[in-house]
Amino acid sequence: MSVAIKRRDTILAKVQESAGAEFSRRAAEFILNHLREHGPTPGEDITDACKAAGIVPPKDDRAFGSVYMSLSRRALILKHGYCQRRKGNATAGGVIWMLNRGAK
Repeated sequence: MSVAIKRRDTILAKVQESAGAEFSRRAAEFILNHLREHGPTPGEDITDACKAAGIVPPKDDRAFGSVYMSLSRRALILKHGYCQRRKGNATAGGVIWMLNRGAK
């Protein structure tokens, strides 16, 4: 598992670099504000709302993964539960995110 985690982190770092700091900053701000306003929400729904608001990654939606990971690692958001994925043909593994009310 540690090898898979290292590969994931390497890929996410490359994707984040490719997406750029401005996209990452705007997406992170949107995600936090969305969770403040709407409460726990599936990541796919937040991502779609972010894109509808005009915050679109330069290449593809994978750039959002590094934003969620960064917010999670900084303990600003937490996993609230799991759901079926709309974009993954109803496969399991969709994350429902919530704001960490105890974060500074």
